[in-house]
This record gives sequence, C-alpha cells and structure tokens, in this order.
Amino acid sequence: MISTDSQITDQKISREFNSRLARLKPGQLVSAVLLLQLSKAHSSTTRSVRSKRSAIMSAVRETSAESLDEIDQMLAQYGGRRMEDTTSVLGSLAVEVSVEGLKALIGLKQIKAVLEDQSIHSLYMQG
Repeated sequence: MISTDSQITDQKISREFNSRLARLKPGQLVSAVLLLQLSKAHSSTTRSVRSKRSAIMSAVRETSAESLDEIDQMLAQYGGRRMEDTTSVLGSLAVEVSVEGLKALIGLKQIKAVLEDQSIHSLYMQG
C-alpha cells in the first residue's frame, strides 16, 4: 500500500485503488480524479433558483482555483499534469501523475478524495 498516514489514506482513497497503485512500478503514471475540499457554503444540497445555482457554481470554481497553484507545483515536481484546464463545477480535477506524486497529492489538505479514473466501456446488448 501507499505509505502515507493510514488514517488519511483510508479517508481519501479506496482500498482497492490503493492496492492497484501498490502493484505499479515506481514512476509509472496513473490517471486519477481529485475531489477538492470545498467550503460548506458551497456544498449545499438544497435546490435553489437558477441564478443562485449559477452563483454557487462560480464560487466553487473560484474556491477550487485557489488550490490549483499548490496542486500544479506538486504535479510539476512529480512529472504530472492536469487533464483539464480548470476544475469542474463539482470541484473535481482529472490528473495524470506518478504513483509517488499521487501519494504526495493525497497528503494535501485541499484534497478531499482521490478516485481512480476509469474507462467506461459500452456493453453490447443483443436484441
């Protein structure tokens, strides 16, 4: 398993993804989706009017943009890169980075969770 603080690892990455990462060679690149920590003001689950939702989406992007400098520095340090120019309105960001870089990103307080970026395969349906 990735050798980070186990409590942080358990909270931020699934056991299965962590196990797959442990089997990769050092320096091997992996795709992942970072879920950024958002302020509670932006994580409301109540429905609102369109203008309010738009304002919340803008605020989420602005808040998450503040974290991008540190994330970008870490990505550069470990030979990684962003797969998107900016975060989504949900505060997610797809990245490609080495296993060691992902381990370092997991330790950032701005990262709420790390998800495995998985390919979606269509199912062939017989008619």
